[in-house]
Amino acid sequence: RPIIEVLLDDYQIDFDEGTESCKDQMAGLKDAMLADPERAMEIALQPIKDWEIRKKQMRTDFMDNIRAQLSPLQLQRWESLERAMRREKELPLGELPGEKMNIFAVLHGMELRPGDIQTIDPALMTYEIELDAALDQRRQQMNTHQPSLQDAMVSKDYEQGIMGLSQIAKARNNVIETHLRAIEQIHQQLDQPLADEFRLKILRRGYPEIFKKTIVDTLIDNLREGNELTPEQSSGLDAIEAEYRVSIVESNENLLNAYRAYGDQIPVVQARQSIARRNKEPVNRSENMPQQILDATKSRSDMIQEYRNRILELLTPEQISRLPASA
Repeated sequence: RPIIEVLLDDYQIDFDEGTESCKDQMAGLKDAMLADPERAMEIALQPIKDWEIRKKQMRTDFMDNIRAQLSPLQLQRWESLERAMRREKELPLGELPGEKMNIFAVLHGMELRPGDIQTIDPALMTYEIELDAALDQRRQQMNTHQPSLQDAMVSKDYEQGIMGLSQIAKARNNVIETHLRAIEQIHQQLDQPLADEFRLKILRRGYPEIFKKTIVDTLIDNLREGNELTPEQSSGLDAIEAEYRVSIVESNENLLNAYRAYGDQIPVVQARQSIARRNKEPVNRSENMPQQILDATKSRSDMIQEYRNRILELLTPEQISRLPASA
């Protein structure tokens, strides 16, 4: 088999064995934790810390071994290959809405003409480099602050932990902003309707709670397909739908902007809720987001419900009774 395939298989075997070894060590710590309750958390986290150190060294060795097998021409493309490998490894670690978006994957699934690809290629190159830097910064912040988060869990110094969590969240938000800048630039460069198709596809992946089909979309589709509307009802539906299409775009953008402005506060809000629950303090589980995002979400939901009610007012009771539950 090719040497690189062998190296990859060996790396995967070592990684799986290391992961299982870490789990086995943690499973065998019960007696030690019971014997020293004050250090229980520190004892429990030690195998994870040891495994993190070993993982970093394994990856460094693997990359060095791969590089040694490449031809001079392949080495010239090594930086781009490394960036692609980092994207595949780091993007799935996103936790905030929009953080896991992969523009390359979405574009790969679209039917782009050679001219389209040539047009957006400079923007994609800029995005590739900027995203790599943002992912590297996020990794550095995680490596810097995650040990302090673990220490805070042991010492119960929650404010110290929240400070570290906040710094990581800012780096996460920088990844999101890198995505969104590139999305807007590519959207401006592609021709219609391809541009809007691209933007909707990528944002629907990053923010499904905003850009997925709403109950009003489903209701309109069902009524159009049913062919049970009178001419007067059809005209009324056309007028309401025209208003709705404008309102939903505006509402979606408002909610997206709320996430852009306040999304990096989500981990802190949720951490404070977790601390409150641990302290047996009252917690409103529905308020697990920054208030500005909650307000924009409620405004959007109210708007959607208002349009749904207006459409239902066009229908007879019999027509309403035949609607599917999803509408």
